[in-house]
Amino acid sequence: MPDATGRFVDACRAANARAASLDFPPFTTGLRTETPLNSAPYIFDLPSFRQTFGSSTRRLAIIESFVQALDHLAACGAAWRMVLVGGSFIRPGPDPSDLDGLVVYDIDPARAGAAGCALQGFAAMTRSWPIDLRLCPADAGPLILVKRSIFFSNLFSYDRQCDRLVRGTLILIPVAAATPSGAESWGRP
Repeated sequence: MPDATGRFVDACRAANARAASLDFPPFTTGLRTETPLNSAPYIFDLPSFRQTFGSSTRRLAIIESFVQALDHLAACGAAWRMVLVGGSFIRPGPDPSDLDGLVVYDIDPARAGAAGCALQGFAAMTRSWPIDLRLCPADAGPLILVKRSIFFSNLFSYDRQCDRLVRGTLILIPVAAATPSGAESWGRP
């Protein structure tokens, strides 16, 4: 039987089709009927994210740059655990200029030196790429993780023309964590 995290992920992902049909609003139903299962942030893994948002050559190129950045961090010992994605990339309309995300990662203790160097050079490395990624350590404690997640979720949801929050955000999770049997991959083995 799937564990609680796997059941929660599956239940949240069930709201993605409705959210997509509504252009990913913060809430998909009336405010009084919203739950953490049917509202933003919506949960995707990379394959479903690519399928949903890779609708043009430009979008696919941005996703490829994004995946390369995540792979680079992982190769250096800073494994991503989830990415909060928002902004123009998940909005309908013309192709976006970039992908905005908050990468929640943890560092393999055996590779802390390499991971530290990778994190320090990450912004410079990706500056010319069509991605705008911020980093947040998963092991910094709940206050920092929650504060940064809420800040970036609000920032990514804000529409300057309307001067209000109009869009929801997404959480990308590793494929292994997207399945009930892989839910244990959230922590280090």
